Amino acid sequence: MNPLSTDLAKGLPPAGAAGDFIGRDGAGNLYLLRWQDRDGWQALGWEGAGEAARPSCRRLAGIDLGLITAHRALGKAICRADLDAAVLAVLAQRDVAITAVIRGIVAARPGWRDLTTGRILTACRRLERAGLIERAQTSYAVMLSWRITKAGRVQHHGKGVH
Repeated sequence: MNPLSTDLAKGLPPAGAAGDFIGRDGAGNLYLLRWQDRDGWQALGWEGAGEAARPSCRRLAGIDLGLITAHRALGKAICRADLDAAVLAVLAQRDVAITAVIRGIVAARPGWRDLTTGRILTACRRLERAGLIERAQTSYAVMLSWRITKAGRVQHHGKGVH
């Protein structure tokens, strides 16, 4: 699924909306939209395609307010600590889980749907190096499976092992 062509709402986001948005004009050009309290909507993007493409930055006012025909909120950046905590939470609820299953559960959170299996794998390897999770033996020949360690449970619960 291409996040730049799906789930687009018509027009600009409401004035003063917080966060970053992706916007598309009538010609299909993409813009990053951000509200500036002093200047209103700012649009940064590219106009044209291929070698004819050129950068464009404009303050959307007057007639330019109609430039953006559709928009979508960009998900918040997922920091390592949040991702690590989410992986530990999944593994604290399951005996063993493969990387793709962890991804599916974590990506079901609002704003996290664009999370890749590769990013989950990187988090799992980071947690493994920290001793918070370990690889588990399963019947899957090529898929990595993970389980939480005692240290991981302590980290997840924020207190001693019960």
